[in-house]
Parts: sequence; C-alpha cells; structure tokens
Amino acid sequence: ETNIYMYLYFVFFIIFGSFFTLNLFIGVIIDNFNEQKKKAGGSLEMFMTEDQKKYYNAMKKMGSKKPLKAIPRPRWRPQAIVFEIVANKKFDMII
Repeated sequence: ETNIYMYLYFVFFIIFGSFFTLNLFIGVIIDNFNEQKKKAGGSLEMFMTEDQKKYYNAMKKMGSKKPLKAIPRPRWRPQAIVFEIVANKKFDMII
C-alpha cells in the first residue's frame, strides 16, 4: 500500500492492456471483413438483398444519364440571375 510505483504499474497495465486487447479484437474483425470482400470480388453488393441490388443498380443508371428535357429559365429576375450562374459550366468546374 505504501509503494506508489505498484499503483502506477497497475494503472498503466490496465490501460495499455485494454487498448491492446481492443485493438487486436477490432483488427481481427476488419481482417475477416476484408477477406470476405476479396472472396466476393471486392464489391459492396455482397451485403445487399436482391431488392437492394436492384435499387442500387437503378440509381447508378439514373445518375449517369442527363435529363431529356431542359429546365426552363425562371421568369423572375433574381431567380433568373441565380439560374444563369448555376447553369454555367464554369460554375460546375468550380464546384
């Protein structure tokens, strides 16, 4: 009870021991996840249901297509100014 070094040793042992154990546990989980991902071909679709895969593929297709109908220019002057700025290709490159 009188030796302060024993207290410090115990506290450091508990703190570092718990961090080491937690790090080891999380490392094993991540390693197993990466192994399963390699087996599935590296895609995230291995965790999806069939409906989720259909939705995901539909969203990928929709995201790559441009709208068929052009958006009309607003009639109200402040809106039209903002529309012109946002519709400009330079704005697209800046963003």
